[in-house]
Amino acid sequence: MSGLHSSAGGRELARELVAKHARTTCVLMMNEHAGPGFVAGLQQAGYRIPQDISILALASSLDTTIDQLEKKDQPLPQAFIGCSCSPGATLSKAPDRTVGN
Repeated sequence: MSGLHSSAGGRELARELVAKHARTTCVLMMNEHAGPGFVAGLQQAGYRIPQDISILALASSLDTTIDQLEKKDQPLPQAFIGCSCSPGATLSKAPDRTVGN
C-alpha cells in the first residue's frame, strides 16, 4: 500500500487497510508525513494501538529518493546502513486472530 505524503493520505490508507486487510496485525510505516493520519484513521475505525495492531516506523530518506529521480542515468547507490530496533509505544505482541476467536 502506498499513499499521499500527508495526514489526509494516511487516513485514507487506514480506511483502505480496514476495508481490505482487517486481520492485519502489524504495519511497516515508511512515510512520516502520513503516519499521524494513519494512526488517527485506525483509531477512528476502533483499532487499539498496539493491542490490535502494531506500527513499526522505518526511516527513509526523501533526499535519496529525489537524487534517484533526478539522476536516472546513474547507477543506484548501494550502501549498508546498520540500524537497531527501538521498540516504542506502538509495538506489542500480535493479537490472536485464529478462526473462532
